[in-house]
Order: sequence, then C-alpha cells, then structure tokens
Amino acid sequence: MWKQWLRQSRYILFFSLLSPIMVLADYQGELAQAEAQKWLRQGLITAIDVRTPEEYSQGHVPGAINVPHDRIQQQLDKIEHLKHQPILIYCRSGRRAALAEATLSQLGFETIYHLQGDMNAWKKNRLPVTQ
Repeated sequence: MWKQWLRQSRYILFFSLLSPIMVLADYQGELAQAEAQKWLRQGLITAIDVRTPEEYSQGHVPGAINVPHDRIQQQLDKIEHLKHQPILIYCRSGRRAALAEATLSQLGFETIYHLQGDMNAWKKNRLPVTQ
C-alpha cells in the first residue's frame, strides 16, 4: 500500500509542477483525433512524434517529425522554425508527450496541443499511419 501511495504521489507532484509551465506556454490542451487529422490534412498544424526512432519507424502520423522527448534540446534545429506555429505533440500513451510539452514550453514554443489518446488511440481508430 505504501508503494502504491508513493507511486501515485509522484505523478501528482509531477503534474502539479507541470501545470504552471503549461499556462505560460499557451498550452492549448488536448486535440481530438478527428480534429487533429483534419488540421494536419489542411496544413494548419505540425505533428511532432516524441517516441524513439524505432517506434517512429514502425508507424507514425503522416507528416510527423520525430524528435524523441529526451533529445529535444539536441535536435532543436529540426523544429525551431515551428516556435510560432501550432504544434501537435504525441507519443505512445501520453507520458513522454507531457514531458516534451514542458520542455518545448520552456524553449518558447507558443501553441502546443496534445493528441488526445496519443498513438495508441490513433491506431485503435484506424487512422492513417506512415512507415
């Protein structure tokens, strides 16, 4: 029971510390899958896949740029031109995307959306995937 409480407390602390950062970054919240697909098709938003290169190569949202969540600072040149444009962040299930959102907001990215349900839901909904 103690371990479970400690594990849950860690997540509560993480997200409570993350909340003020998201407000400063003009964090827009989650974007529904259908809406995200529409915006991507219309070129209104750019997807950033923050999973590993191996996961990315096994299938990703069409047009997504792969920048692993733990390599954002090292690969900033790939996405820096998007600082003032809407971006859509996703990973497999959400944890790494949340970490990436915090990093990107600290780096000055202005309009950040999180893909609702991440890649797990994208695949479950049988939306287009590129390899």
